[in-house]
Amino acid sequence: MGIEEQKQIFQKLYNVPRETIRQLSVYYDLLTHAQKTTNLIGSGSVKNIWLRHFADSAKLAEIMISHYKNMDRPLTFCDVGSGAGFPGIVCFLVLSAKGYPVSLNLVESNKKKCKFLDKVKKELGLSFNVINKRVEKLDGKYDFVLARAVAPLRILLELTFGLFKKETILLFPKGKNFLLEIKESKKIWNFSCNIVKNKVLLDNTGGVTLEISNLRKLK
Repeated sequence: MGIEEQKQIFQKLYNVPRETIRQLSVYYDLLTHAQKTTNLIGSGSVKNIWLRHFADSAKLAEIMISHYKNMDRPLTFCDVGSGAGFPGIVCFLVLSAKGYPVSLNLVESNKKKCKFLDKVKKELGLSFNVINKRVEKLDGKYDFVLARAVAPLRILLELTFGLFKKETILLFPKGKNFLLEIKESKKIWNFSCNIVKNKVLLDNTGGVTLEISNLRKLK
């Protein structure tokens, strides 16, 4: 599928303004150029960035919007193990385009990837923070914590537990084995979990987003 067709599908799915498509196009160019020297994404997904990475990230913005009703203060979220900026940067662009005040921290332990994230921030004139730390050393609490293709669920819960406040929601995209990951995690953790199925236009393999709240460790 060509780039223009992928853009059209993205637009159909998320109904963002032309300016957001322009910003994502600049992001795309920066990513494909950097990919030549830095392993930011899997080589097999380079031709499908708009759907495999951009659209797959933007679905989390929709979930955040469905929960967040207080426009009097910024929606705070954190992208753990951000890598090339997925899903954090895409969600930042979509939320901003829809009028939501947002505060984003991208957390990445790899300095080379942080340098790329800073370049995207500068080129697009965006206001998120790039934090070169391991998530275990991160301070702060968030409305939402995101992590995409970082670790199994039971490990993610351990890594992100310190970022929780009472109302925090974790949003973790997972593949078709998500039920097994939930089962293993329930041996250690107690939590509420809503399972949001992927749109067929994005994925027909059985992938989902896990929407986790009320997290606490079992005694």
